[in-house]
Amino acid sequence: MTRFTVAVAVAFVLTPPGEAEPIVIPIDTDASEVQVELCMQGVCDSDVSPAAGYVTIELDSVDAPAFMTLHDFDLLLTSDLYLYLSFGWFSDLTADLTDAELYYATPGLPAGPEPLVDDVYFFVDVGVLSVGQLTYSATGLACAAFLLAGYSCNDSLNLGDWGEQTADAFTGTLTVADGVVNFTNDLYIPILLDPDDPAFGTITITGTVQGSVYAPEPLHGDIDEDGDVDLGDFATFAVCYGALVSSPPPSCSTEEADRSDFDDDGLVNLVDFGTFAVNFGR
Repeated sequence: MTRFTVAVAVAFVLTPPGEAEPIVIPIDTDASEVQVELCMQGVCDSDVSPAAGYVTIELDSVDAPAFMTLHDFDLLLTSDLYLYLSFGWFSDLTADLTDAELYYATPGLPAGPEPLVDDVYFFVDVGVLSVGQLTYSATGLACAAFLLAGYSCNDSLNLGDWGEQTADAFTGTLTVADGVVNFTNDLYIPILLDPDDPAFGTITITGTVQGSVYAPEPLHGDIDEDGDVDLGDFATFAVCYGALVSSPPPSCSTEEADRSDFDDDGLVNLVDFGTFAVNFGR
């Protein structure tokens, strides 16, 4: 089972009755790019890769969102990266980054909700985990610097060993038009190569990821979720009418009672019938 499948399953399982369901937004690989920059001793090089994956969010309203909650994200760099640092006098560093992936450190523990101000969201101190292999080879003075820091001149490092990193600012824009949620995010994740020696070197991950998904506001009354409010829905509503969502009668399942409780007050009553009547036939 892929992490994407697990994320979708968790998103729905963890949604309590009466709350908005999380929205899983696929990342548009053609419009998303991640840059990785390696810097040591004042010398830097960078390379870029398209990005794939998903972001899972929750909105207080799909039609006119004012708040956004971050549930999960997983960004996969679809290309391997090559970095080359030259320090002169036969001293250089080459590094290959393969199978790199960035993902939310605490799925199941959402961040937010945070307000949307002019379509801009802003989260602070978002935990990020990474996986992938960084294979490097250092020569000359670069090799000497690695040896002094206690590292081999040639090695392969697992990014997962770096543990949780922090995105100081997780920000971007979110708009909704005709039921389509459009998401962009501006990445900025700084990583110290050696946390005990900040001057040793850094890897900085930047870029922009974009995605969109059709997520129209739920049609209240469409209890069987077939896209309309018809007699089939009325038959279910009728047997659930008067029920407590927490303890419906045998003829009405808990799920059917929850879908019939349009105002989320825990009871299927006349207020819900009024909503059903307005939408009947749509």
